[in-house]
Amino acid sequence: MKKFLIKLFLFFLLLGFFLLGLVMVSSWLIERYDFKNWETESNLLVMRPNTHYDLLFMGNSHARNFSRYKNHLRVEKILNKKILNLGRSAGLCGIREYPFYLQYAYSKNISADTIILNIFSQMLYSDYQNRITISFNDEPFDLKFFLAYLKYPYAEQKYKRLFNYVFSKVRYKWLLTKPHSIDFKKDALSKIDTLAIKRGMKIAFPNGFDTVTFNKNAKILEEFIKLAQSHGSTVIFITTPTLFGDWPHHQDVVKLMKHLRKEYGVKYYDFANVMKNPHWFYDHHHLNSEGISIFTEKYLKPALEQGDTTYLEN
Repeated sequence: MKKFLIKLFLFFLLLGFFLLGLVMVSSWLIERYDFKNWETESNLLVMRPNTHYDLLFMGNSHARNFSRYKNHLRVEKILNKKILNLGRSAGLCGIREYPFYLQYAYSKNISADTIILNIFSQMLYSDYQNRITISFNDEPFDLKFFLAYLKYPYAEQKYKRLFNYVFSKVRYKWLLTKPHSIDFKKDALSKIDTLAIKRGMKIAFPNGFDTVTFNKNAKILEEFIKLAQSHGSTVIFITTPTLFGDWPHHQDVVKLMKHLRKEYGVKYYDFANVMKNPHWFYDHHHLNSEGISIFTEKYLKPALEQGDTTYLEN
């Protein structure tokens, strides 16, 4: 019996080493492509150790949109700033993973003068996005990343997420990963569709407006701010433009932003209502490439360069 248990232990040990070697090799095969920020939704594939950036975007897809479709190059040119974008689609993770990604970037000696995090009520009232277990499936395997997340105190569904992270690297879909980007997002709405907006809101707020979830996510934002400021980064929150104006329960976000400004000195710019031409959007709350360029030039640039408070909630 003892010999059997020893053999069984050795078998699983060897199997573990084999799997580790396999996922590391499969990750290396993808990493060698040297992805640019606009060529992937992954964060680890675009992190360059020992690099300083003027500006770091974080948040959900509205943040990532500043890099998608080669918008990254246009935004860098307009702002005259070196940019890293670590935004994650809401279909991949929620607010709870933001401090983790930021801490991991700092651990690689990546620094940024200013961090812009897009924020609106759906992100704060969302619980299911914090519980998504495919958050890291598009990330290359990194043992340091794995071990750091194992110790991360704010994670939900931690072990399922890490399980998927490892085994996604031995799937055929991962091996097909290559740099890709279109040059310009031309898709545009011709008009506002109120029925589509109503349907979208039902999807965006499946659990309604639970204050417990809101407060838990708000605490994570405070941890995010403290982490950023401890590394010398200035934090700015923005709400990006929509065609329907304010998100539901926007006043709760404003109240939170006032608290965070008082406690930590962060700025908040509410741009939700500044752009109303459907031709600048590819859906009712995501700007297309023309919209991103116009927004960056007309609104974001003055806010960063001159501290324009025209759109700052008082």
